[in-house]
Order: sequence, then structure tokens, then C-alpha cells
Amino acid sequence: MEEVDSTQIGKNLKIMRGEMTQADLAKAMRKRGYKWTQATVWTAEQGDRKLKLDEAKSLADILGGSLTDFFQSSIVSEKARFLSAAIRALIQTWSETCLLYTSPSPRDGLL
Repeated sequence: MEEVDSTQIGKNLKIMRGEMTQADLAKAMRKRGYKWTQATVWTAEQGDRKLKLDEAKSLADILGGSLTDFFQSSIVSEKARFLSAAIRALIQTWSETCLLYTSPSPRDGLL
């Protein structure tokens, strides 16, 4: 694994946080006993505050990720591949469902 600096770790944290607000993430960390505020999240995302290992573990758990997500230099492309596969599966399921409701059946008197 290539070396990843605190700026990249912060970017990955921001990506992992997604739609969750910085304030909500700080609140979740406080519930786990950390003295985090919205400003703590902001400084960590900027790379100005290094994460401790136990903090990173808690963050990964809260955000539904893994500890290794913080240390990847290509987290965006990996998440994009995952989302792309999920979207393809959703489209396939939608298409199959539409076919079920648009295909003629014997009860329609069309067969």
C-alpha cells in the first residue's frame, strides 16, 4: 500500500461522511466518548488534525466503512465502481419488473 498523508485521509473522511453533517458526525463521536465538535471534524477533513487509531476505528464504524478506507489513495474510484455496480443491478431489476407488468398474460385475453 502506498503512503497516504493526512490530507488524503481527511479527503477520504469527507467522502465517507457523505450526506452526514459535520455536526452529526461530531455528535456520534461524542456518544462514543470522544470530545469531538464540528470544528474537530473540519480540521480532520482538512488534514490539519491527524486521526488516532481508535478514532479512525470509531469513525469507520459510524460511517459504515472500514479502517482501510482512510488509507486508500483511490477511495473515490473504488466507491464509484461500487455505486456503478449497484446502479446497474437496480436498473436490471427495474427492467425485469417492468417486463412483468407490461407482458401480456392469458387473463388479458391477448394470448
